[in-house]
Amino acid sequence: MGNTSNGNKQSYSDGPLSLRTLVIAALIVALAAAIGLGSNALRSDRIPWIYERTAPSATNPIDLEQAKELFDTAEALFLDSRSREEYDAGHISGALNVDTLDPEHIDRILEQALPGIRLVTYCSGVDCHSSDLLAERLVDMGYSGIGVFFGGWPEWSAAGYPTLGSGEQPQEQQLDVNELFPPSDSGGAWGEP
Repeated sequence: MGNTSNGNKQSYSDGPLSLRTLVIAALIVALAAAIGLGSNALRSDRIPWIYERTAPSATNPIDLEQAKELFDTAEALFLDSRSREEYDAGHISGALNVDTLDPEHIDRILEQALPGIRLVTYCSGVDCHSSDLLAERLVDMGYSGIGVFFGGWPEWSAAGYPTLGSGEQPQEQQLDVNELFPPSDSGGAWGEP
């Protein structure tokens, strides 16, 4: 406590941030938190405390072994949802780069996807969620059975499986993308298969 210019003593209860104001604010925050937590505990569709990464509905999470099997049997088209720069630096051989932030780009690439070819999305591993976003977009477009490879590029490349990037020639070609999606004569939109 200090002296003011007129000689009166100043107390902690004076001023905009008095001790009493801080205690009341803390009580309000604690009460709001208790109400929110209690409300969440009583709900049937609770918000989880810890985020658990799961594949969107109508999709299937796949592991490295399943991804490699789909690659080896040419039963899937791999869709890399990372940035163009990351894709150019290295990607699963035969994968297409799909910009998840540009719905028209997705539509142009996939509007004529071959029936019977499974789509598998991947990105930069378990902390990356762009493969989930792409899978959700594909489900919205009417696709089902989308595989989401959560291990993504880091797991695939660490296993030494076929990759392409930085001007390399393919080690092994999964699918010929030009056969799947030939460019049309109408200025870059993907044509009929």
